[in-house]
Amino acid sequence: MISFRSIGQAIRRFLARQGLFVMFLRSYVLIVAILLIFSLLTYFIAIDRISGNVQKFNRSLLDGISATIDRRFVEAERTAYRLSTLGMTNKLAYMDKTNVDYYSEMTDYIRTLWTLWLENDRLTPRMYVYFARSGIVATPNTFYSVEDFYGEFFKYGTMEGDAFFRMLLEGSSNTRYLPAQTVRLGDFETQLGSYEMMAYIYHLRQSAGDTPPGAIFFLIDTHEIGLMMNALELGEGGLAAILDREGRIVAKLDRGSGLGDGEILAIAGGQEPTAGDPMLLSSLSDRNGWRYLALGSRDVFMEPVL
Repeated sequence: MISFRSIGQAIRRFLARQGLFVMFLRSYVLIVAILLIFSLLTYFIAIDRISGNVQKFNRSLLDGISATIDRRFVEAERTAYRLSTLGMTNKLAYMDKTNVDYYSEMTDYIRTLWTLWLENDRLTPRMYVYFARSGIVATPNTFYSVEDFYGEFFKYGTMEGDAFFRMLLEGSSNTRYLPAQTVRLGDFETQLGSYEMMAYIYHLRQSAGDTPPGAIFFLIDTHEIGLMMNALELGEGGLAAILDREGRIVAKLDRGSGLGDGEILAIAGGQEPTAGDPMLLSSLSDRNGWRYLALGSRDVFMEPVL
C-alpha cells in the first residue's frame, strides 16, 4: 500500500532531478549566450578592420589617381605656355600659306616642337598646334592640312571636323579641359586605333575680344588612370568616378551600381572630402577642383568574413 510519505519522497526526488536539469540548462544557455556575444563582437571587429583597410587602400589609390592627372595637366600647361610664348608660334598664327616663307618657317617650327617634346617627360601628353588662319595642324614630327588630319589621322568622338576645330577656339577662358572621349588616333607615337582620351586646350595669344588665331591641344590617354580605377576595392555594385570643376563626369568605372549620371552628380555635390557613408570616399583636388569618388558595395567588406 502506497503511503503519503512515499508519495512525498517521490515528489521531492522528482523536483530535485528537475532542479538539476534546470541548473544545467541555465548554465548551457549562459555559455551559448557568451559565445554568441563573443562571436558577434569578433565579427563586428573584423568588419571594422576590413572596412578600415579597404578604405585606406582606396584612399591611397584615389590620391594616386588625382596626383597622376594633376601631373599630366601641369606638364601640358607648362608646355603650352612655352609654345604660346615662342616667337615662331605667334608668327605662324598670323601667316598665310600663300606667304613665300610659310613652308620653310613651318619646317623649322616642327623641329622646335620635336626638340621641346624630347626635353619633356616621356609621359608628356600628345601635343598639336592648330593654326586657324592657314588651316594647318602641326605635330612634333610633321604638319597637316586640317582636311588631311581630321578623319584620316584623328577623330574626336562622332564630331565632324568643322565642329571640332570651332570648338577648339570657343570659350572665354584661354584654357579648357574636355572629358574622356573615344578618339580615333594614328599619329607620330600611336598606331591607328581607338583610345579613351581627355583633352586640354590652350588658346594662342590674341587681342582682347578677338577670336584666338589658333590653339594648342593635348590628348591625355586615360589607360593608366583606368588601370588605377580598376584596382579600387569596390565590389559588385560599386562605382568610381572623376568629376571636373564644372561637375562633368570626366571618367567613370561602374560595376553594376545602377546609378545614373544625375545620381552620381547628386552624391558628389553632397559630400565633403571625408564625410558621408562609410563606403563612400570623396577626394577633392586642391589644384583644379576635380572630385574623385569611390563608392564601394557591402560585398567588399563582407566577403572576407563569410
